[in-house]
Order: sequence, then C-alpha cells, then structure tokens
Amino acid sequence: MIKAPVARVYRAFQQTKALRTWYDPRCRIEKFAIGSKLVGDNYPSAEIVALVRNQMIVHRYSDIVSGLGIWSFIGKTGGKGTLLVFDHLDAYENAQDRDSITFYWKGLIDNLAAFCEGRKIPFDHDAGEYKRGMNP
Repeated sequence: MIKAPVARVYRAFQQTKALRTWYDPRCRIEKFAIGSKLVGDNYPSAEIVALVRNQMIVHRYSDIVSGLGIWSFIGKTGGKGTLLVFDHLDAYENAQDRDSITFYWKGLIDNLAAFCEGRKIPFDHDAGEYKRGMNP
C-alpha cells in the first residue's frame, strides 16, 4: 500500500528524474509510450509493452533479469492511497536466484513508496541493500 494517489504513483514511471530517484540513479527513459525503452545501469532495462493510464504498466525485461513485469495500480477509496500489485513473470534458474531478484524488487518497491510519499529512500541502489536502520 502506498500512501499517495494512483496518478502520483503512475507518474513516478514517466520521467527520468523520478526514475533516477527511486529506480536507478543512472537510468533514462526515451519517452513514456508503448515500445519505448527504460535503460537502467544497476537495475533491469525494459521495454514498455502495455500501458493503461493510472491502472497498469507492463515492462519486458531482457537484461540483469528477464521476463515480464506487470505493475497494477488500484486506488483506495477517497483517492488517498494506492494498492500496488507487482508481478514478475520469469523462469528462474533456482530458488536462490528467485529470492535474490525478489529482494531487489522489494527494495525498489519500497523506494517507489517512499518517493511517492515524500519520505527518504530506504534502499541503496548501488549497495543493493537497505540503508542503516531502514530495513523492510
């Protein structure tokens, strides 16, 4: 649950400046449209394959991790919160790979929530771990 309106959470995916704060400090996005690329340095690059405004974003990842990332946004009554549902569809090599990738996605989702709520970013992009005193 993110304590911010759906539109704010959805917008966090649209601009390089926002993505550099919560996703990857060295990433860039060409434009926010189907077929556009989100190019990451530390985190997966992706192609946008589907968009439903303020409801869903589907990324196809092909480096660092692969598969589809489906980001779904469900508004809480009154517009004061967003339930974010993230599904990463991929065939993992083993349980350790799955657990490692799940940990990183959790960190990025925690960063997204903090960014949208105006809080300090808890997950250190470069170290791949939570900052001191900010565990999940």
